[in-house]
Amino acid sequence: MLYRKSAAVIWAFTTLCFIEGLNVQAQTTVIADSGLGTQVASFPLPDPDDPNQLATAAIPGGVLLKVGSGGTRTILSDFGNSAQGPIGGGGLNAITWAPAGLLGLGQVLVVVDREAGTHNDGGVFTVNPSTGNRTLLSDFGNSAQGPIGADPTGVVISNGLLGLGTQIYVIDSDAGTNGSGGLFRVDPGTGTRTLLTDFGNAAQGPLGLNPVSIATVPAGILQALRLNAGFVVLDNNAGTNGVGAVFAVDIFGNRTLLSDLGDSSQGQVGVSPQEIATAATGLLGLGTAIYVTDNELGANESGAVLRISSLGNRTIVTDFGNSSQGMLGGDEHAIVGVPGISGNLLVADEYLEANPSAAVLFQVNPFTGRRTVVTDCSNTSLGPCVEPIAVTQLP
Repeated sequence: MLYRKSAAVIWAFTTLCFIEGLNVQAQTTVIADSGLGTQVASFPLPDPDDPNQLATAAIPGGVLLKVGSGGTRTILSDFGNSAQGPIGGGGLNAITWAPAGLLGLGQVLVVVDREAGTHNDGGVFTVNPSTGNRTLLSDFGNSAQGPIGADPTGVVISNGLLGLGTQIYVIDSDAGTNGSGGLFRVDPGTGTRTLLTDFGNAAQGPLGLNPVSIATVPAGILQALRLNAGFVVLDNNAGTNGVGAVFAVDIFGNRTLLSDLGDSSQGQVGVSPQEIATAATGLLGLGTAIYVTDNELGANESGAVLRISSLGNRTIVTDFGNSSQGMLGGDEHAIVGVPGISGNLLVADEYLEANPSAAVLFQVNPFTGRRTVVTDCSNTSLGPCVEPIAVTQLP
């Protein structure tokens, strides 16, 4: 994610350089894996051998994994282990990072667990990227910290008005009027929440239905978006035929429909969009595009990544059912844009068509669509990995 233009310039030279055939990765990748960790709860399920009986299934707390050289994986923070801080609820689903000093702390990871907090209404944690120790910053079920949430699903860090006052922004798919979704601003010091935009309030712009993912919009393309945008939000139930839409949301909470994924006049129609990201492309990161993963696009419905222009027009970047672009995928979900000259994308695939029990973290070249494997969860010699649900990178 990009936070300031100056940061984009620095990162363009220090993070990731990709030339076809040459891949030099200088950042630390962190994956949120919801299928691992110490058990935090259990729930009854019908016994497949006897539908009249119930069997107990365990809920792991989820973990953060650090990916090292050669794709090796180690557990950084186990959200079911109370020795590392408040435990989660087994619903890890979003992660980003805050640069040192911007939250009044050293560099930290910011993680959303949709099942944590009071009444399992969700929580935002900060995690030390060196020790894995956690703090529950904002409990979305605690009214003392602001409007109640219900299902937080995405998080970004961004500067406030005029670039001042860094804040955490969390998208909640069930908050707001009629449960149509809400975008919260979270104070990084106190965890206090403010509802910035209510997707059920028509006074703030076109209505949403189920906003699930959010990305910041770097300053370089604000003018191209033709509004004072601060964020782009993916709603996977809005738009024509309910196949999804991307909204631009400004720093005052006003919404504009940027791309209707069901409108064929804007390009490739979506089917099952999941996650959104922005990434710099070109020298010094001066060109930026919006990217969306769709689990059911592409050959054999193996998934695809869409590029969305500042006018809302869509094209397919990579088809996970096309073997000429790299290893086949099957259920693309998490995506993050990697700042730098290339603007490479990281995409976590929870399910491969060729091996449904495996998962892979891909790097995708946004110019050619070629995919390379960063780490393969089916290779147990590299470390633990079951269900990669979200990904970020520390510089």
